[in-house]
Amino acid sequence: MELEKIRKLDEKYKSNNYNGIKNKGNNFKIIEGNKPIILSAPHAVKQIREGRTKDEDKLTGAIVEYLCTKTGANGIIRTWNNNDDPNYYNSGNSLEYKKAILNCIKNKNIAILIDVHGCKDNHGFDLEIGTNNGENINYNTNYLEILKTEFSKIGKVVIDEKFKSSKPTTVSSFINKNSGIPCIQIEIASNLRNRESGLIKLLEVFENVIQKII
Repeated sequence: MELEKIRKLDEKYKSNNYNGIKNKGNNFKIIEGNKPIILSAPHAVKQIREGRTKDEDKLTGAIVEYLCTKTGANGIIRTWNNNDDPNYYNSGNSLEYKKAILNCIKNKNIAILIDVHGCKDNHGFDLEIGTNNGENINYNTNYLEILKTEFSKIGKVVIDEKFKSSKPTTVSSFINKNSGIPCIQIEIASNLRNRESGLIKLLEVFENVIQKII
């Protein structure tokens, strides 16, 4: 049942070979929640980086949308490819994505951001927690311990190895520097997103993570 919901939610992101459905206005949507947390999925659809098209992080948009519905978290998801990449640029459409996050943080007293990404299986881990060596979480290890403990139940977890979110153009780094709230980048290997058994476990644990950190 839960997998059917995820597949249904993913249809709009999957449209046009994961370029999404173009419409007027911003190429992202905000999900209103009642908890002081915001989940982000900037690569739910394909992105453009230095003139090259980069693949989408499959199912991350659907995962964030699902988790927001289940937990009451706020969310922001990039819905169609507008020649941008919010995790690589601080200008144009990419900046608008980040401004929307900052507005949500201000208006809803958000306490933490989790930026959700996907990666390949050849990095030697199932999940990575990126904190820019603690800088993006203000060196508060409480959140880090919760995430590591919970995610370790479903796979190998590493911290700040491949995807640290250290560049000032990444969502986590930019939002932390401009809001002061702890910001965490999560990289989820494809085996947890694409295998049915892995996805079910991921959703369960991620929901527990959200409940525990807020």
